[in-house]
Amino acid sequence: TQGLLTIPFSQAGNALIYGAAGSGKNTLLNTMLVCLLSSYNPEQLNIYIVDMGEETLQVFADAPQVGDVLLSSDGEKVIGLFKMLQEEIVARKKRFTAGDGSYAGYCRSTGETVPQILVVLRNYSAFAEQFEGLDDRLIQMTRECSKYGIYFLVTANAANTIRYRVAQNFATVYALQLNDVSD
Repeated sequence: TQGLLTIPFSQAGNALIYGAAGSGKNTLLNTMLVCLLSSYNPEQLNIYIVDMGEETLQVFADAPQVGDVLLSSDGEKVIGLFKMLQEEIVARKKRFTAGDGSYAGYCRSTGETVPQILVVLRNYSAFAEQFEGLDDRLIQMTRECSKYGIYFLVTANAANTIRYRVAQNFATVYALQLNDVSD
């Protein structure tokens, strides 16, 4: 029998989903979003979606937990999102000095609920091609964001489409059907 798949962002951090076209990547991503939206309210979780793929994730735009769904045509908004996330990391670093400096420690020591943030980036290859200037910022953010309750969920067609410096910041990797044995 098949067990229940859970992705514990708060314990494991960022997650990567690799899969060739038709492997179920989009179905998994949609199912995860539906589950998150039905399990958490906006005071617990805020989601930002950058859909560089089929642009079908717009269906989630009206959910109260979703800050925005950005498409490949929203260049300035994508840049603005990354700036906002960088500012949020800086603000949380300062705010979370109460406790052990982490999201979990702060919430535990203060009893305060601070929304976790999930950034969904669908189709890393298209993102990296269109927003080459944001790649270094993505590396920096994915390296330090999990400590502050900010997580990235990224999809890609194959392992070799993501730069090593980005991929090393993802503790959780799910590989669906891939076209190349080396992946």
